[in-house]
Amino acid sequence: KTECKEDVTTGKVTCLPSFMAAPIFNSHLKSTLGVADTIWAWAVIDGQHINANYEHTGELCGYLSSHARTATHLTSYKLAIEKVIANEHLSLTGRIEDHGPCVHAPLELRPLLLTEELESG
Repeated sequence: KTECKEDVTTGKVTCLPSFMAAPIFNSHLKSTLGVADTIWAWAVIDGQHINANYEHTGELCGYLSSHARTATHLTSYKLAIEKVIANEHLSLTGRIEDHGPCVHAPLELRPLLLTEELESG
């Protein structure tokens, strides 16, 4: 669960924990549309693979972590969210009919759900 990068000038390889984020939408249908305004929260993980998928019924499918690491890695989780927002060019339009506790919050300030990978085997 580390991300390694080589410094091109020195050739030195540095490995650090990697952090990932994925948007969680109010429903499977809204996730397929991918409208930033309908992002209700962020799934975050200290690892390289994130699972924020939906069941065929439309319910969120994932493994929530009970580990209290959120505060320790909060800056890294927020950085991962900022990368997703920038890479996917997400921005709020303000034209969403959804009503909920997070609809008017900036994308980067929406709630976090700490997720975890299942160990194979």
